[in-house]
Amino acid sequence: MLLRNPYLNRSMIRSLDGFFGREREIERIMSRLGAATPQSVSIVGQRRIGKSSLLWHLAQPELQARYLDDPSTYLFVYLDFQGQRHLDLAAFSSTWSRQIVDAARDRIQLEPAGDLGELEAQVQQLTGAGLKLVGLFDEFETVTQSSAFGAEFFGFLRSLANSYPVAFVTSSRRELQALCRSQEISESPFFNIFSRVPLGPLNAKAASDLIREPAAGGDHPLAPYQDSIIALAGHLPLFLQIACSAAVECLQEGDGQLDDARLVARFRDEADGHLQYLWEHMEATQQRVLRALLAGEGGADAPAAAMRQLVDDGFVCRTENGPRPFSEALGSVLAEAGILETGQPLQALARDQVAGVAPGDNGPVTQGEEEDNGASHVLDLPPVPVGASPFAHIVGQSEPLRRVFSFVQRAAQSDATVLLLGETGTGKELIAKTIHEQGPRAAAPFVVVNCGAIAEHLQESELFGHKRGAFTDAHADREGLFEAAHGGTLLLDEIGETTPSTQVKLLRVLQEGEVRRVGETHARKVDVRVICATNRNLETEVEEGRFRQDLYYRLFVLVTRLPCLAQRADDIPSLVAHFLGGAQIEPEVLSLLQAYTWPGNVRELENQLAGAVAMAAGGTIRREHLWPRLQRLEGVPAPSVSAEQTDPGGSATVWTQGLSLRDARDAFERQLLQARLDQLQGEPTKVAKSLGISRSRLYELIRKHDLGR
Repeated sequence: MLLRNPYLNRSMIRSLDGFFGREREIERIMSRLGAATPQSVSIVGQRRIGKSSLLWHLAQPELQARYLDDPSTYLFVYLDFQGQRHLDLAAFSSTWSRQIVDAARDRIQLEPAGDLGELEAQVQQLTGAGLKLVGLFDEFETVTQSSAFGAEFFGFLRSLANSYPVAFVTSSRRELQALCRSQEISESPFFNIFSRVPLGPLNAKAASDLIREPAAGGDHPLAPYQDSIIALAGHLPLFLQIACSAAVECLQEGDGQLDDARLVARFRDEADGHLQYLWEHMEATQQRVLRALLAGEGGADAPAAAMRQLVDDGFVCRTENGPRPFSEALGSVLAEAGILETGQPLQALARDQVAGVAPGDNGPVTQGEEEDNGASHVLDLPPVPVGASPFAHIVGQSEPLRRVFSFVQRAAQSDATVLLLGETGTGKELIAKTIHEQGPRAAAPFVVVNCGAIAEHLQESELFGHKRGAFTDAHADREGLFEAAHGGTLLLDEIGETTPSTQVKLLRVLQEGEVRRVGETHARKVDVRVICATNRNLETEVEEGRFRQDLYYRLFVLVTRLPCLAQRADDIPSLVAHFLGGAQIEPEVLSLLQAYTWPGNVRELENQLAGAVAMAAGGTIRREHLWPRLQRLEGVPAPSVSAEQTDPGGSATVWTQGLSLRDARDAFERQLLQARLDQLQGEPTKVAKSLGISRSRLYELIRKHDLGR
């Protein structure tokens, strides 16, 4: 049976049995949809990874018959939001209703709905007829970013899932909540109903099985050409389909003989556009790593975070000879487009990571210093010497923190705009205040404003001031925070939370050094050093249209990322001593504190210790005084010891004998993770809670150790 490929508009070389090598994902999704009460699923993966193809397969009756006990009681309805950008609430109701009517025509007669109320009545009729509705929503992130769909819409969908046998399967590039246009939407309980299914590259066996399936090549089996196909396509399903299809055509034309040059040419006929699309949507740091690999520099000096993400997404393959781009054709495509003529050496990229800058950021830069290609110059900032902390009020001596010290020393002597990136609780305000106090403006005001804590309609008034009568309740003239900080420093915390109109005025302040109060027609000069901070990825915010690109570039002058507490675990004993003062703590408790990942960072550690001190009532802090999730870190099962890991006398040796520290840690981590997944039946919330980590961190570890379920 040949199927139509939703990407290529051509006959696929795969039968329905294989699902593009996505058997595990299919089983996981269908087990949730087949539960007594259907459960919703969110499919998350990079572009061209096969999300749409997977949704398309879910809609096939053959697949439903294989996994569902009674497929006749299900109604699968597909809607591609990427092609429906014009939809508003009423149009969605009408469009989805018509598709439901068409899909149910052979089982129940329904009247089209025109609004959400009529749509719910339609769902009630389906339920009365014994049917379970499954909405397949492709490119659902389009909805989370559209102003046409507010809290009412997401509340309606959640109500359907809670009140009727209704489930949703969505596809998106990232977690739905991270893609929402507003905090109000991201906090909607609608997103709590989803179980996440990540899509990455196929593992080696699945890729090999896809190529070697006898039916795939028909009269020309592809197994002898597996190496050539993998070299062109890596382990990405879409490109494997293209390469296999090209190989079949070449074998047919060559009477069973495969010419490599013809295979590459035929592959590129289909793949060039997809390769260029992937390149254009990669982060800047990832592009530079790939440029360097294509130039033969190797990957030893590449930033670990960028390389890891490229490998996880399937864009780089690890081989015996080192990392390489997933497709041999990528270099030719980029060279013909003129992209490979210039590139940043991996040594410079390594300095990005050393300075603590996230993938996709441009690193610590300084105004006026530009390379030939126009990119901002990346500073190579060594850490200050151990034991020579220049800031007594900042606790810690770990290398990541000492590199921040080095950045602070340089930034304090400049008047340029500073952007501090980092997770919540990493100390962005403390670092901003230190930069202010170490600089020439130390005697002037240091004003802090949390942009996310100001109502959207009041942001401009708070920042720039207002004139009496400018709006209701404006009973007197009022200066804004920029004027209040005149001569000093203004910290704009959570800059990513500002409204588009506020962003326009911020750009003018940074460019012209002047503000205009709400209701006034004349500008006022201000002399303010601006420091911004955010826990958001501003590059993504720009791409999704929530942050102005011109303001983004204006902020990227002096940039650094503050390390999370997990990256500076060596500082935990010093921080504990600082927060406890003279209180006593058992060594066992300190080891538990060092074992925990601290998703809330230093702020969470401080709160935990404050609670422990209160529970200890003046005595020594013991394990029972900690939060339950930290207490559960004790009693972690040790990895099993095999017969081969015992000495001749029969007593067990250290289970990590012969391994490096990194390999031993990875082996233990994988075995613990596997055991906990088996113990808790793979329930992510329970597993993450038992390990004392966040769900997002759990998914990262599952991908790292190839334990996807």
